[in-house]
Amino acid sequence: MTTAYATEADLTAFLPSTVGDVPDADRLLERASELLDDKIRTPFAVDTGTQLPTDPDIATALVQACCAQVEYWLDVGEEHDIEGLHHRQVGIGHLQVSSLPPELAPRAQRFLASAGLIAGSAIESTAFRFFATDSGT
Repeated sequence: MTTAYATEADLTAFLPSTVGDVPDADRLLERASELLDDKIRTPFAVDTGTQLPTDPDIATALVQACCAQVEYWLDVGEEHDIEGLHHRQVGIGHLQVSSLPPELAPRAQRFLASAGLIAGSAIESTAFRFFATDSGT
């Protein structure tokens, strides 16, 4: 069982006040923590009792990334991660969508990269992809 990096209180403080209560927040925070564990490539020390990071900067980054991931799922839908549809082309009738939302929330990715938990070069913004594609590079 995964230990969630953030609590429901952390999530409430992170989200805009207009969001209100998040149904099933504990489950979402646990699932977001599982996803973060999958993306993190840098080891960090954890407390053997709580299984949470001992470094306060790493702990803060993980709380923020975990909350950002839940915020993202509230916006785009958790089903994109569950169904494994991210970065897949889809079409309905004449409507073609070139790519569904990415699995990891862009804000969560920035928090992890800033803390040195994932490679900064792995971050490729939507604007960068758009202009690189548009300019033919």
